[in-house]
Amino acid sequence: MTVYSSPGVPTSVSISENDSTADLTWAAPFYDGDTPITAYKVFVAAVDTVTYYEETTDCVAVAILNELACSLKFSTLYAAPYSLGAYDGVSAYVVAVNDWGESVASAVVSMAVTIFV
Repeated sequence: MTVYSSPGVPTSVSISENDSTADLTWAAPFYDGDTPITAYKVFVAAVDTVTYYEETTDCVAVAILNELACSLKFSTLYAAPYSLGAYDGVSAYVVAVNDWGESVASAVVSMAVTIFV
C-alpha cells in the first residue's frame, strides 16, 4: 500500500541580481510525497519586514514548475506590497505543492537590491 503525503522541502535555494530582476532558483525536494509535484509557490518580502506575500505577478506557481526558477522584476519589487527602496534587501522562500498538500517552507534567502528602475 502506498501512503501519499505532502512533498519534502525544496533545497539549494539561491537568489542573485541580474540586469532587471532578482533571480530565484532551487532544486526539487528529494521526496515528492509519492505523488507528482504540481506547483511551486514563491513568497517574497522586504528584508526589514516579517510579512511575506505570495508572488503571483512574476512567479506563477504552475508556470515555474519545470524551470525551478523565477525572475522577480525590480519593477514588481518596487511596487506595493513590497515597496522596496534604494539598497533595500529582498528575502524569499519556496514551497512545493502536490495533490496532498504543501511542503514546509525552504530556507529563506536574501540579497540587497542595487539596481533601480
